[in-house]
Amino acid sequence: MALLDMGGNYRGYAADITCSFPVNGKFTEPQKAIYNAVLDAHDHVMRSMKPGVSWVDMHLLAIRTVCKHLITLGILQGSLEELMSKQVMQFFQPHGLGHLLGMDVHDVGGYLQDCPTRPAAKDCCKLRTARVLEQGFYMTIEPGCYFNEMLLHNALADPNIKMHINESKLREFWDFGGVRIESDVCITADGVINFTRVPRTVEEIERTMSGHVFVKDIEVYKNA
Repeated sequence: MALLDMGGNYRGYAADITCSFPVNGKFTEPQKAIYNAVLDAHDHVMRSMKPGVSWVDMHLLAIRTVCKHLITLGILQGSLEELMSKQVMQFFQPHGLGHLLGMDVHDVGGYLQDCPTRPAAKDCCKLRTARVLEQGFYMTIEPGCYFNEMLLHNALADPNIKMHINESKLREFWDFGGVRIESDVCITADGVINFTRVPRTVEEIERTMSGHVFVKDIEVYKNA
């Protein structure tokens, strides 16, 4: 898998987009499984964002969705609630869901004086903001799932985490690398506008990499 985190500047304003795709243009079944897990998290968040929603809750929704897929794949074992309570996903997504975007790629305003402070939980402490979403916020959505050797060794060294890992199944993904899907969105009065016009589904990516022209409209989500 190739993971490209990229973006351009337009009149002083930044973009930040990540695309993950198979180098040879065709997904293997393991690649497809992890990619679709992350895409499911991305789309769940996209359909849930609107003014008044906590960004921490969106982050938890994303990692919960990926966790559910890892259970289905047999990599993780146990109940979803127990895995979330033990913060297992810190080992598979060691970053926050996204960040404010503006004149800087990682823009200011994440932790202001009168805003929620950084969460202490290990699966949320990397969040670049804990604010409640407001109309006009421009930000990224970037869930991921990674098989990072150092983090996996740390997970297996903790008996409370290791008991929830099917190590033989995990070894099948040990050299996988990772997937991140990052889109740039604007919060509207009742949802979001997704300005990121790139291939996202497995079918779109494979078709584009086979030489077909990709065309996509801006997506508007009404989540009221």
